[in-house]
Amino acid sequence: VMLVSGLPRGRCRHADARTARVIITGCLPSITVPLAAKGELMRTVFLHGESERCAAAVAALSERFGPRADAPGLVELLLQDKAARDGLLARWAEPDVTRFLAEVVPRRMLPPDWSAVPRVLHEWFDFLAGAGLLMAGSAPLPALHAAVDSATPAYLAAMAEPSEWGAEKFWLVNAREHGVDAADPAQLARFAAAAEDGEVAVDQDLLAAIEDRDDGEQM
Repeated sequence: VMLVSGLPRGRCRHADARTARVIITGCLPSITVPLAAKGELMRTVFLHGESERCAAAVAALSERFGPRADAPGLVELLLQDKAARDGLLARWAEPDVTRFLAEVVPRRMLPPDWSAVPRVLHEWFDFLAGAGLLMAGSAPLPALHAAVDSATPAYLAAMAEPSEWGAEKFWLVNAREHGVDAADPAQLARFAAAAEDGEVAVDQDLLAAIEDRDDGEQM
């Protein structure tokens, strides 16, 4: 399991299964840009309320970029997060790169090879530039590559620090450590119930701190 979603969230006394939601919104008029390789047009900017069209564009961009076995789900998460923030799927600045790599990935993903994530991001920005998709207002391509390199140490440190994880990832890691099949919702539910009853030890103070942080950022 690479992209964390649909895992139990809540302190042990509220350890019910809740789905991690991604809300796709935007704020600018729709824009189409050419895909240089095939001369096709693809929208990469979406307004609030265009969730279905934006989700379709996320899927199309991800498919055109192609799968990455060493970081599955990374580009989908990248685009979903960008869509939720501003709807500008192809406009990237250095702060966007830093935030995604150093905050979003550690909270949401468990890639089998941590070093693959920066490498795939480099490939992603090369893809956008090569396909003619990188929007005006983006940082220059060399600056985007430099941002990936600059944020990589913070990313690696956050991946190794449980307090930087999200609540869903916290539950997934703890479940795995106790031999629970994370792909089985029933097993996860039983594990959460056992934690609530005190039959399984989890760091409730850490979970509370994670949830307080996440709740504060959503306000």
